Amino acid sequence: MGRIIFLILVSSVCFAQKKVATVNVANSIVYAGVDRPGDLYVITSNGEALKFDKAGKEIGKRKLKEVPSIFDPKDGTRAFAYYHNSQS
Repeated sequence: MGRIIFLILVSSVCFAQKKVATVNVANSIVYAGVDRPGDLYVITSNGEALKFDKAGKEIGKRKLKEVPSIFDPKDGTRAFAYYHNSQS
């Protein structure tokens, strides 16, 4: 009986998965994160920050002064970037 319940739970989780949108990025990805609303943030090796919506459409782009040491997209209205090299 326990095995049947396990199989039902596992199969329902597999069918509940949604297709993930694919995005193309010109440079290599250093950081990637998803904010609470579900938008994807990508930081590339040349310091470019890209924002994509759930469908994979680019909705924002910004050139950073350098690649951050830590990046956290937070809640969609703001993001946190820490630059270790800039600290004294």
